[in-house]
Formats: sequence, C-alpha cells, structure tokens
Amino acid sequence: MKNLLHLGFLLLFPFIGLAQGYPKKITALENKVELMVPNELNPMPDRVWQLKFPNQLKAPLALSNDIGAVSLIATPTKEVVQENQMAAITNSRFELMREIWPSAQFLDHGVLTVNGRKIGYLKFIHDAMDIKVFNYYFLVPIEGRVVLFSFACIQPLQKTWEPAAEQIVHSLKIR
Repeated sequence: MKNLLHLGFLLLFPFIGLAQGYPKKITALENKVELMVPNELNPMPDRVWQLKFPNQLKAPLALSNDIGAVSLIATPTKEVVQENQMAAITNSRFELMREIWPSAQFLDHGVLTVNGRKIGYLKFIHDAMDIKVFNYYFLVPIEGRVVLFSFACIQPLQKTWEPAAEQIVHSLKIR
C-alpha cells in the first residue's frame, strides 16, 4: 500500500509542478512592496506554517501552494542598511548561511538591480527533514532595514519553479 501511495504522489509531481497558472500582482508589508506571484501561491494556512516552522511567529507575508511544497515568505529584520551596502550585507549573509548549513550546496549569490533598486540574493540547496530544498533568498532594503524574502521549493520542483522565482524577484517594486 505504501508503495502505491508513493507511486501516486510521484505521478502527481509533474502536474503539481506545472500548476503555476498566471501571475497575479500582490502588495505586502503595509503596501511598501509590490510583487507578481504565480496564482497558485496563496496565503499559507496556519497548519502548513506550524508544520514547516514550529514555534516561530508567522511572517507578515507567507504564501504557499496548497501542499506547502512551494513557499514565498517575507520577514523584516532589524538589520540597518543603505542601498549602497547591499554587496557587503549579501556577502555577510552568505558567510552566515555557510556556517549555519555547512552541507548546503551554494549555487550563486550577489547583487542585482531590479526596477532601479539594489537587492542581494543567495541561491542554495539544503537538506530539510527527508528531502532537499531549493532556496532563493533575496535581501531588500526597505526604509533603511533589510527585508528577507525567501522563496523555497522541494528540489524535485526546482526546474519548474526556479523561473517563477526569478520572475518574482524581477517584478519587485518598492513603493
């Protein structure tokens, strides 16, 4: 029975991964940010948040697909930053992440200019429970503080969802 359930889940994977639909415009963080996100990403149910992040307060922006295999989260930090410091902040975050997850596979990091604003980014894969997870972090200066956006999906969905993550990043507008 377990093998049949596993086989059924694997057969559903291609359909789950392709179900992104059309992008929709959202605003977040008290209307300070505008993003285009796939319409499959909706407010993350509390049950999914508790499963993924037990004992953590829910982030102001927490979106996921229905099964929680794909998520987009935005968390304001207390880290003070000016836009011209984004390279240093990104490199510092990269070094910190390498310490936290020494077994992670780091794919890329750096600074992009998106809609006239400098943002830092990190792409990496790490182990989570029983599966690998693709992460695309982007660090955005908003009102002098770093806001950490975290796009994540299970690695079997990376090929399908990484282009959507790129579109999310490149649609970012600070109001």
